Amino acid sequence: GDDVAVVALAHADAAGAAAARPGGWLAAADALADARVRVRRLDSGAAPDVHGRAAVTHRTGRWMPPCGGRDAPRPPRTAEVRFEITEAGTRVTRA
Repeated sequence: GDDVAVVALAHADAAGAAAARPGGWLAAADALADARVRVRRLDSGAAPDVHGRAAVTHRTGRWMPPCGGRDAPRPPRTAEVRFEITEAGTRVTRA
């Protein structure tokens, strides 16, 4: 079947500008991805209860089918969360 998942992690700042430009490997992987997770620090720096924000964009609906059924149009859907890294793991709250 087609039930295969490939998860890749790429730091855009470490991949280099050429990789992120059209035709680069990072841009090509991003264009094919069903979902994109973007993690970033807070603009103001870390707060006592929040260290950063993460946004998950489900681009094709494969992981989150649309309300109208599997054949309905699938516009991208994004969920944002805040996260804190603690001694026990990561605490995530809705943004």
